[in-house]
Amino acid sequence: MLKVLTFLIFFLFSKNSLAVSEKYNNLFIGDSNIDLANIKKLFADINATYIPGYGGDTFMIIDNLNGIEPYLSDSLENIYILVGTNDLFVRNANFKTIYLNLNKIFDYLTINSNAKLHLYELLPRTTHKENIVIKDYNLYVSDNLKSVNEYNVNYVKLFSEFYDESINSKNETLYSDAIHLYQIGQTKLRQITLLNIKNIK
Repeated sequence: MLKVLTFLIFFLFSKNSLAVSEKYNNLFIGDSNIDLANIKKLFADINATYIPGYGGDTFMIIDNLNGIEPYLSDSLENIYILVGTNDLFVRNANFKTIYLNLNKIFDYLTINSNAKLHLYELLPRTTHKENIVIKDYNLYVSDNLKSVNEYNVNYVKLFSEFYDESINSKNETLYSDAIHLYQIGQTKLRQITLLNIKNIK
């Protein structure tokens, strides 16, 4: 019994220590578009990682903030966050609630890491009605970050880069389905992110 208990403790410690021991410079936190993007390969040249199966919405993140802790190594320079779509369209949360949740996440990250925080705009979806909501939400977040940005969060513009004004919808060539980026869309996300890193240095 003691051997089994010792093994379990070692296994859990090793699993939680893995990300720290690898000393990544860039961490991505977010919904399924982050989870499906193969971040380590997509951003191999900037030594990046992500937290698998974590960050579907802001509520999930704040319910398990300690799940981020193993990834907060001393070498971490940037943390990129893409979250909010599921808050809006699955949980039907209002803008203020989502933004307050984001601030709880920012607060935790600021206390536990010296890395620069970056928040992506939400990506467009299929219907015009959904995209009106997303545009309004992105503007709400932008305005709040401009007025009070105590966590010095860098807001990364995405929406217009993935939106097709002619059809009031997402750019279909960049998506594999209604909400998920195709490989070419993931490459575009990479380009925007690398440009962002270059511009803030």
